[in-house]
Amino acid sequence: MARVKMLGMCAAGLMVVAGSAWAQPAAAPQEAQQESAEKLPTGREVVERYVKATGGEEAYKAIKSQRVVAVMKIPAQGMEMTSTAVFKAPGKAVTTVEIPGLGTIVQGTDGKRVWTSSMLEGSRLLEGKEAEAQKRMADVREPLQLDKWFESVTTEGIEEVEGSPAYRVKFVTKSGVEETRWYNVESGYMVQSESTQFSNGAPITVRTTFSDYRKVGDLRISHKQTAMMMGMEMIAEVQEVEINPEISDDELAPNDEVKALIEEAEREAEAEDEGA
Repeated sequence: MARVKMLGMCAAGLMVVAGSAWAQPAAAPQEAQQESAEKLPTGREVVERYVKATGGEEAYKAIKSQRVVAVMKIPAQGMEMTSTAVFKAPGKAVTTVEIPGLGTIVQGTDGKRVWTSSMLEGSRLLEGKEAEAQKRMADVREPLQLDKWFESVTTEGIEEVEGSPAYRVKFVTKSGVEETRWYNVESGYMVQSESTQFSNGAPITVRTTFSDYRKVGDLRISHKQTAMMMGMEMIAEVQEVEINPEISDDELAPNDEVKALIEEAEREAEAEDEGA
């Protein structure tokens, strides 16, 4: 996963602690240049170029696990947090955000269930589109598995992002949620995205810029992400990335409260199956 999705994995949880701090919205990309569809690469071709630019297909296939440590900041509140995310193929992930004075926010998935837990909101299981988004972000090989996650991937035009032309590509998930990603025409890197995250079922638009790509092993990974959501700016600066570290079962395990929720959900599912 060459774009480290630190902000996306805990976007909903961070909204809880962000309060009512407001900042100016991020500048939108300039209007798309008029290009005929024949001249534009397809969405899949743009993604393939991104994969090549960030390490290549074989480098992605070689990812078995990943550990990422980042410092996350909300400048308007002078808040700084430490985030640790661990990923293990296929589809397991846990992100832990340590917030001074407020405890921790933990969000994770075992590939089937998705959960979130914090001292401020307690624990709950995520469902529907909210769960789907987290499962997709936990997939370390998502760019190689477009058919698994998306109904369509379409290049819509060329726009300027941070002063350089970028292909604007629209992704539509299997459940109909739209996401737009911008890929620099020259480098192939993804430089911006606009996606919908969900908090308790409520949609939140998140616009994220990706920069400071650095080589880690055979991959090139964005080491800085700046997100705007509901007018608030949040910045993630990656401190350390490990490719294929040993990830213990304990690092991926939910806490006892979440385990109880999962057991209850499974009992309810069994009862429904028996009554069907």
